[in-house]
Amino acid sequence: MGSKSSSGIILILFILLVIVTGIVSNIVSKFPRQSDVIEAQGDVTGTTQGFDIINNTRNHSFFLRDTYGERVSPTPSFIIPPNGGITHFELPTRAFTTTRVAALYDVYNDFGIIVGYLQFTLESFSGITAEILGPETTAPIKTRKDNTKRYPTLFLTDPM
Repeated sequence: MGSKSSSGIILILFILLVIVTGIVSNIVSKFPRQSDVIEAQGDVTGTTQGFDIINNTRNHSFFLRDTYGERVSPTPSFIIPPNGGITHFELPTRAFTTTRVAALYDVYNDFGIIVGYLQFTLESFSGITAEILGPETTAPIKTRKDNTKRYPTLFLTDPM
């Protein structure tokens, strides 16, 4: 009787193993393989190009409304505060490809009132060239680009 019950337990365990393996295999097959994701993105070099945005205004804060284009990582700061606030973008680069992301910020004054917007585009060709395109703004600020720094930088200042 002991061998029949142990054979029955082994049979039940084997059937459970087959069922669990089938379920796990089905779940795993629904997710793309990492190589499929990389091929879909097209020649990812695994590198990024950095950009800095520096807010040197005295009383304007910039609130990120949205980004369009490439997914940037890490996600830039939602708020760029006045008096030296900074945010950093890392744009992915691809071999022989131009990558870009556009960012749109609402501009607020000290009283929490929207006084305009700021929009710019960050662009890189294969990580070899990088520049900030635009910017466009309706806010009472000045913008200045500096592409000679380690990271191309957009400075936001009060009008003089």
